[in-house]
Amino acid sequence: MNGSSEKAKKLLVEKTTFVLINGETVRVSEKSGIAPIMELLAENPEIFKGAYAADRVTGRAAALLLAFGRIKELYTALISRAAVSALEENGVAFFAEREVLRITDRSGTGLCPMEEAVMRVSSPGEAYGVLRKLTGK
Repeated sequence: MNGSSEKAKKLLVEKTTFVLINGETVRVSEKSGIAPIMELLAENPEIFKGAYAADRVTGRAAALLLAFGRIKELYTALISRAAVSALEENGVAFFAEREVLRITDRSGTGLCPMEEAVMRVSSPGEAYGVLRKLTGK
């Protein structure tokens, strides 16, 4: 990891769930799921291009959204195998503390609905469209 990656990782503390660093621009969120990524994509998709991100939990939906934004590198505390595949297929460098088979829903009884929505989607652009419809963002 380079300096920006390390900085993003260090900012991922306490309630922070997502960090994006692009040059001097630093965006931090405490929102859960893919909400921080969807909001930033809606606000300014160019902010992702060449950026460094840190995410607490990265499922396939988040991975495809980050690939859609064309980030350079991701640090994540927890990643699903489907997210690993999505990042590798789209040439996004990443470092993960722990890999799991899948990301579960908030009740822990089933698959995360966002991950499930894009499980058969391979294109980052298509995933963004599916997730925009699903979340209304």
